[in-house]
Amino acid sequence: MKKIKLIALMAILLMAMVLPAGAAPDVTVKIDGAVLSFPDQGAYIDSNNRTLVPMRAPMEAMGATVDWNDNTRQAIFEKDGTIAVFTIGSKTYTVNGVNKTMDTQAIITGDRTCIPIRFAAEAIGARVDWDPNTYTVLISTTGATNGAAKTVVLEKSNDPARRDFIKVGDYDLRISNNYDDPTMWFGMSDASFPQKEIRVVCTSHPEWNKNNRLMWDGTHMVQPVDVWTKSYMLFHEGYTPEPKSGDVVTFDVYGKVSGQETLLVTVTKTLP
Repeated sequence: MKKIKLIALMAILLMAMVLPAGAAPDVTVKIDGAVLSFPDQGAYIDSNNRTLVPMRAPMEAMGATVDWNDNTRQAIFEKDGTIAVFTIGSKTYTVNGVNKTMDTQAIITGDRTCIPIRFAAEAIGARVDWDPNTYTVLISTTGATNGAAKTVVLEKSNDPARRDFIKVGDYDLRISNNYDDPTMWFGMSDASFPQKEIRVVCTSHPEWNKNNRLMWDGTHMVQPVDVWTKSYMLFHEGYTPEPKSGDVVTFDVYGKVSGQETLLVTVTKTLP
């Protein structure tokens, strides 16, 4: 009986050894419809369900210059005045000096620096979609901002009714900047109602994008990051971790240009 069990165990181990490590489906990357080739290390999905790719080929295909700082272990991409910096092993990256947070990290594998392609591509203004049926990353630079998205740091104000206005293309955004409001720290809406909608993502605190939000009319709505709406509000109530005075919050605001989702502006505010 023991001999039979031993033979069965050996058979299972042998099967595990002969099964290809890449049992997961191959991932394809397309940029403006063209399939991207990787000479040695290919694209793959990491444990955080994010697609990682060797950095140089896709970023150069999107028109960015690529640099590597060996001392700081940072990958640096620049396009049209936008500079994105990704640090190996860190979930924090920067776009034009503004800190952003992602739910995965860049790593070195097979002597190649691999980056989360969505975050890197969007950082330089490209649009990224995913086809789950074919495991294909679809990157579009046509109609994207090409690095032209604005970065706005809100100045501190003592005005309880202050609104900052930002013009991006044919979007007129108004941003609440009333520092003495204890409930709503940050409100954002597209002033050109009702024709347009925006999508807002809190990049500094991604866990806040999963909360049950209190809406302007007093109702609650589970509003994940893929929701398009005419107004976006961030409230103190129900958010974990609790916000603290001095916290820096950063938001990416998306609109649609020629029918394609486009990053319009990145807004940063230090909480009072």
